[in-house]
Amino acid sequence: MTTTIDITWHQPDERSQGREDSAWYSYSADHHDIVASVSNGERTIHIHADGEVRVHLAYDPTDWKKGHEVIRYCDQWKQYGINNDIDIYKMSEEGSIEWINNSWFDLYADDQGWADSVQHTLSDAIESAVELLSDSEAWEQ
Repeated sequence: MTTTIDITWHQPDERSQGREDSAWYSYSADHHDIVASVSNGERTIHIHADGEVRVHLAYDPTDWKKGHEVIRYCDQWKQYGINNDIDIYKMSEEGSIEWINNSWFDLYADDQGWADSVQHTLSDAIESAVELLSDSEAWEQ
């Protein structure tokens, strides 16, 4: 039996731009930004960017005493020349950004609520949603 999987996007899918991290999908401080819904026609799993983002970006990475900017939302990254996951990784490794809080992807089922499936990339979250939809034992009450 072939099951069709449909994805409804609530935010733009920015994976083609190298944006897998949930930081690119965290638009608010309410800790619960819906990114996409994955459905098999019977059940639906919603993928959320959960948690709060707070990143400190040093004015001068060699001297944090000179102060820093604060990044909280995904639309702020570009103004600092940070355009994708590779940029975030490089800056984290070199010490020019400091993570105070980070978001993550979490799955929620329509009829059962939180699915207890935390993921770190959008592709992994979609894959987990598809697996959960095909696991009939997960849906037994």
